Amino acid sequence: MRIIGNVVDSELFTPKEKIHDDFTFITVAHLRPVKRVASIVSAFSYITEEHPKAKLLIVGDGEDKQKLKTLCESLKLKQVKFIGDSSRETVAKLMQSSDCYVNWSEYETFSVAVHEALSCGLEVISSPCEGPEYVVKKLNGKVAEDATIDTLTKLMFEVLKKTSCGLNEHNQRHAYIDSNFSRDAIAQQLIREYNAIVK
Repeated sequence: MRIIGNVVDSELFTPKEKIHDDFTFITVAHLRPVKRVASIVSAFSYITEEHPKAKLLIVGDGEDKQKLKTLCESLKLKQVKFIGDSSRETVAKLMQSSDCYVNWSEYETFSVAVHEALSCGLEVISSPCEGPEYVVKKLNGKVAEDATIDTLTKLMFEVLKKTSCGLNEHNQRHAYIDSNFSRDAIAQQLIREYNAIVK
């Protein structure tokens, strides 16, 4: 069986040089239990103990938003910013100003957001969710062995300690996404499959 991925707008989601030094984690999700954003917030609270200037952007809206805000208040986290629902253009700019994308979902089929982050050249941390793991590993991202908060915290610290990979590695990630998941790339894959069926 051959699986064809979703289209990623690789013309919009491109690497950009960051102009600030603060390390920023980002996640984009509909805020509901299956996305386990509370686990990301909890792990991030440990990060701020050693890296008080680190930031976490939560992009999206949903039923868990108020619970997540309450959790941030209880943990005294002022470094977490709730962005709300945003246009693709805004999401691209937010990713381009970030350093690491965190996906901690229970499951994903493909995860367009993870691939958009990779297209922007970001580091990616992912839970074992039966979706984007192959591409994340191929592009030197981190796929967790389990979905515990301890494991996520460890991976976030590892990313923070990594020496900056620079724009070259960012561009390599973008090139892979563009070659495999751009509109033209997916169109060509579909055409090949169609031709194989009708022969």
